[in-house]
Amino acid sequence: MSKNIWLTWEHQRRNRSMANALSIPIYEIISKQSRLLRYFSLTFRTARVLLSEKPDVLFVQNPSIVLAFFSVMTKRLFGIRAVVVDAHNGGIFPMEGRSRFLNAIALLLIRYADLTIVTNDNLKCYIERRKGRAVVIPDPLPEFDLKISKRAESLVKGESKIRITYVCTWAADEPYLKVISAAAKLPSHVHVSITGRPPKNLQCNLSENITLTGFIDEKSYVELLASSHLVMVLTSREDCLNCGAYEAVALNKPMILSDTAVIRSYFNKGVVYSELSDAQIYSAICSAIKDYDLLSAQVVSLRAELLASWIGFLEPLRKFLLL
Repeated sequence: MSKNIWLTWEHQRRNRSMANALSIPIYEIISKQSRLLRYFSLTFRTARVLLSEKPDVLFVQNPSIVLAFFSVMTKRLFGIRAVVVDAHNGGIFPMEGRSRFLNAIALLLIRYADLTIVTNDNLKCYIERRKGRAVVIPDPLPEFDLKISKRAESLVKGESKIRITYVCTWAADEPYLKVISAAAKLPSHVHVSITGRPPKNLQCNLSENITLTGFIDEKSYVELLASSHLVMVLTSREDCLNCGAYEAVALNKPMILSDTAVIRSYFNKGVVYSELSDAQIYSAICSAIKDYDLLSAQVVSLRAELLASWIGFLEPLRKFLLL
């Protein structure tokens, strides 16, 4: 039997869930040094793990594009039979396609990785058009601490205030300024919490019904989602399935998501879809509040369907590992 390991340079829920589902040990190599020192340190520590573990198949996440490039280019040096790249949108289209150099590296990785894991068929077709080999595996629904989620969930029931969490990383594909503008028009009893660490140069006036949470730990984040009536996750990327949407479904939370074909095909219940203007976001929030009971029932059904179907996505990957 081949020896497989999963290696990543960050803590990320998808990596842990996927590795656990495949019974593959995961190595999370983390550094908080400055960028140049961080890459040197992470590369050195990665090489040490590979020399120690001597894996037959190595799974890595992209991003980091540096980790993926190092792994693909040095696999023969370390005696690795195959490198499998779990490619997120930012790894396939780094810097939203703006960097010619990074996008050239991304295309090289697509071609020379033994297998690329993506979250939807559109990305799979893109990989294959670039002479790569791909399988589709959406994120597994995360498993949360039931005690935390049930305690936080009790805050929702019977409360007059409507709590909405906008899951945000303040990245270029996220319309956070539009969300802030839309939230300012909402009634005072509708409160919007925006997660993530905002940019230092953020310049906008926040209405009293908006809270910027900043970076919060895992427990606080789960409690925030579980104590919300609605979860909003928005992106301008056409082929992106956001982690926050999976987290919302896992907690049976109705969602406000971007109106794209990929999102509509996968998250097809319990959702109000929105274009990315402030007027459309405002309208979507109002619709979600109005239809809250219906959406709540639908997302419970969606959760059951996704849990039942996800295991089937693993079969092509299991067959690859047996080659």
